[in-house]
Amino acid sequence: MKADGTTPSARNGNNQPGRTVMKRIWWLILATICAAGLVSCDDDDDDKDRSYAISGPAILRVLNQVRYTQQISFDGTYIGDVAANSSRDWNVPTGTHVVSGYDSVYGAASSTLKFYANQVTTYRIYLRSARAAADADAPAKAGAAADAGE
Repeated sequence: MKADGTTPSARNGNNQPGRTVMKRIWWLILATICAAGLVSCDDDDDDKDRSYAISGPAILRVLNQVRYTQQISFDGTYIGDVAANSSRDWNVPTGTHVVSGYDSVYGAASSTLKFYANQVTTYRIYLRSARAAADADAPAKAGAAADAGE
């Protein structure tokens, strides 16, 4: 090794394994940084990526009154999630459509609703009391239309 820190093979450009390894390391670091930029921990971003884009002149408002996030479907097509004890709106087409909410604890609930242009139709997801569910011989989770034409 010379005083400048090079070896005889490095001076004449031949056999530079150290440089090749460093290039590979830098490419790996760059790829990792790029991949980290594409990954998001925000639930809303993930939700937007996998949900179906829906639009129209009517408004669907989902009120989730249970303690679990609901996966919402419109005419059998997933459109997004509604967090526990919160609400979310979508612009939807007019007409008669089936709206469903699903969670892994209580299962699914659905209702057929009528949607009108420039009006809010609310789909409420709530838990029925155990007694009411037993009396009606129905599941504990229920979904209902309310406040149509708000």
